This record gives sequence, C-alpha cells and structure tokens, in this order.
Amino acid sequence: MLHFFLDGGPVMWPLLLASLVGTSIILERTTVWYRSLTSRNLVLREDLLSLLANRRLPDALALTAASKDVVVRVIHEGLQAWEQGQSRNALDAAVIQEMGHLKRGLPVLDTIVTIAPLLGILGTVLGIIGSFHGLGGGMVGDPKAVSSGIGEALITTAFGLGIAIFTVVPLNWFWNSVENTTEDIEALWSRVEVLLA
Repeated sequence: MLHFFLDGGPVMWPLLLASLVGTSIILERTTVWYRSLTSRNLVLREDLLSLLANRRLPDALALTAASKDVVVRVIHEGLQAWEQGQSRNALDAAVIQEMGHLKRGLPVLDTIVTIAPLLGILGTVLGIIGSFHGLGGGMVGDPKAVSSGIGEALITTAFGLGIAIFTVVPLNWFWNSVENTTEDIEALWSRVEVLLA
C-alpha cells in the first residue's frame, strides 16, 4: 500500500491531507447530527403548542428552557424575544446562530469535493509530462516503461476521485439535514405565531 501511495508522486501528499481533513470533519459532523437527531422531542413540541394555546407563555418558556432539541431551542429564543416585545429579528438571529453551528465544516468538505479530483488530474498530468520528457530525452528506450509511468501517474486521479466520492455523499446528507432542520423551525414557529397572536 505504501509503495502504491509513493508511486503516485508528490501530489499524493496534499491528497492525503485532504483525505484526513475530510474524514475528520465527516466523523465530527456525524456525531453532531446523531446527537441532534436523537434529541428531537416531538412530544415536547406538542406540549409547547398546548401551553401556548392556553395562553401559558411563562410555562412554555420554562418547558423549553433546558431542551436539547435544536428546533425547540431556537423557538425558545423566539419566545423570549416575543415576551420582551422584540421583533422577529431575534428569532432570525437564533436561527442563524444555530445553523452556523450545524453547518460548521461543510464549506471545507465542499472544497475537498472540488479540489481532490483536480489535484488527482494535476498529478496525472505531471506524471505524463515526466514520462514523455524521459522518452523525448532518450532516457527511456522502451515504450512499455512509458506506459508503466503513465499507469503510475493515474494513481493520483483514482485517489482524488475516491476522496471526492467518499466525501460528497455525507456532505449532501449534511446539507439536506440543515435544510430540513430550518424547515422544521419555520413550520413550528408559524404555528407558535398563530397561537401567540
């Protein structure tokens, strides 16, 4: 395996770095989203709506204060702002803050998905240039040696594509989860606003 890696040339090192960074972010984000999904409390959301329907805003605030549910936490911020007579901007600020936490690292994964195949192609091009330079300079007399060099140069493309494929699937799932959470917040807040009005 080490021989295979070293045959890819110097471009394999930034590809290895991209792979390690991407894997670290994927593991960390998976942990964050697992906690977020397991802390969802649909019963608590219904209890909140029931309290608001009965005009019990202080009880609703107390109920939502210690919740680990991301959606309920944001709604709690909105309820506090409502109680203090603030505008919807407080809720929007809470949404932005929470989404910022949930999106952390995703732009880096997006960059890795884009740059890994490009680095792979760069490694291949450099390898091919080296092979043909050797052939043109008379250092390589056997065309099989040139084709072997080209085959080795393709290692970087395979590695770069592998990194991108490995990264793009969880990246898309993370972005989809962010969108779904935002929609959940908007849907619940719409119901809350109707009850508060």
